[in-house]
Amino acid sequence: MGQRFITCQVEQLENKGQYALIKLRSPEPLKQMPGQYTMLRYTDTIVKPYSIASSPNDEGLIEICAIVSEDPTIKKILSQKTQDLTLDISEPAGNFEIPKADKTASFLAGGSGISPLRSMIKWRLPETKKPTTLIFGCQSALGIPYLEDFQSLAREYTQFHFHPIASEDDLIGVKQGNVLDILKSQPEADEYFLCGPKGMIEAANRFLINKGISEDLIFTDKY
Repeated sequence: MGQRFITCQVEQLENKGQYALIKLRSPEPLKQMPGQYTMLRYTDTIVKPYSIASSPNDEGLIEICAIVSEDPTIKKILSQKTQDLTLDISEPAGNFEIPKADKTASFLAGGSGISPLRSMIKWRLPETKKPTTLIFGCQSALGIPYLEDFQSLAREYTQFHFHPIASEDDLIGVKQGNVLDILKSQPEADEYFLCGPKGMIEAANRFLINKGISEDLIFTDKY
């Protein structure tokens, strides 16, 4: 039996710097776990995987963050109006490790690697008072996806500590530098979840291991 696809209504399209933020509404409940991905079917021959940025608690809502410059099909979608626009997605799949509610957790993301970690964080925050930290690095402070959303979560949940950082410039609330600058200054966490460009993730992984963090406590996804 072939993969099943669901036709979803496009609720919102946003061009955020080099990223495209897409909100889809499913006509039926989806069985989703934090950190999973979906396949987006543009045509019968063009089907691509995207990590899901929304929480399983957002019933029927699927959010995707894609890099526009690396995806010509996304460029075409951004040029269309959302009215009557639909996209086909597969049922959520994948098994990125889920953070444990009784553990402190530190998340480190680069660019569109924020997607699965955002899903985990939004799912986790209402479930635990344990400290949760997000270090989120991008090229430009003007194009950080979900910046306002994370700032709002930090105001709502006192256990959530958000550290956005940009390599090229700064902005009010966003420092200039790289993710390792922030990681080196943070208290030790029970678990680490890293997702983003290969070079950044490997450097962060090396730092944590050299610091004495067990590899069993570091979960990575690099692209």
